[in-house]
Amino acid sequence: MTILNFSSGQADAVLKSVASEDQISCDVKDTLRKFLQKLTENARSAGKRSRERSLDEASQILQKIPKEALGSLKPAALHQFVRLVLALQLEAVTSSSTCRKLDQMLQVLAEINYSIVFEEVKQYLLNLLHQKQVFSLKDLQIVCMFLEDSTLGREVLKAECRTLLNKVAELIPAVLSDEATRNGPLCYQTVKICLQVFQLLPGQVTLMVYCKESANMSLRDILEFLMRVILGEVSSRDTRLLAGTAVAMLLTTATDSQCAASAAWSLLQITKHRSSTIFNCT
Repeated sequence: MTILNFSSGQADAVLKSVASEDQISCDVKDTLRKFLQKLTENARSAGKRSRERSLDEASQILQKIPKEALGSLKPAALHQFVRLVLALQLEAVTSSSTCRKLDQMLQVLAEINYSIVFEEVKQYLLNLLHQKQVFSLKDLQIVCMFLEDSTLGREVLKAECRTLLNKVAELIPAVLSDEATRNGPLCYQTVKICLQVFQLLPGQVTLMVYCKESANMSLRDILEFLMRVILGEVSSRDTRLLAGTAVAMLLTTATDSQCAASAAWSLLQITKHRSSTIFNCT
């Protein structure tokens, strides 16, 4: 999987690349230099307030640069800018406010060249989703960030919803393997990503739940996992409550009352027998 890490060396390389572009005025080059400096300050700062301040200042600087000036950047330079912002976003996956501010910067760059920004986000996520290794806690946090705080990331995951659910289902045996893991952050984050998928990608989930032609075996495994959490195999109250919310959210994806009734009946069967029964609307 491609690893993106922010470094001052990368920022310097981008600055040198921009400095060599004759079509960009000196004023714009100076403004871009200040923008990169603020991103570097954000990466180096230890305090939360100083990081937020440098990020706010970087955002303000970027928005002041004329769109036509940014549009004159060569594609290679724009790719580098996107990777730097994306690297900071990946390092801040546990801070929703920070990720959203960085997403706003990516949106500004997307206004200049949508395909380049989308390509960078898509390539990273495809590498993550198609890696051979089972998801780690950090992987789950990254996917949750892209679902919740990244406009383009959510678009990519919308198209890759089935693959994402397969990766989540693949993780379940490891999550339930022992008591410590069942009651630790890995289980909580696994439940959280299920909730986010049901909540933020309802159209894709509906097709896999209620249409026989698109039925997904991984979703069946995920549903059984959530019910096992709710029924007490996990002692963490927060995780059980989150699992209950996820199942309730799944029920709300029903397209009509008949499907909802069928889904509720299937849940009762799983509760009674702990069988892996997927919702089907007949």
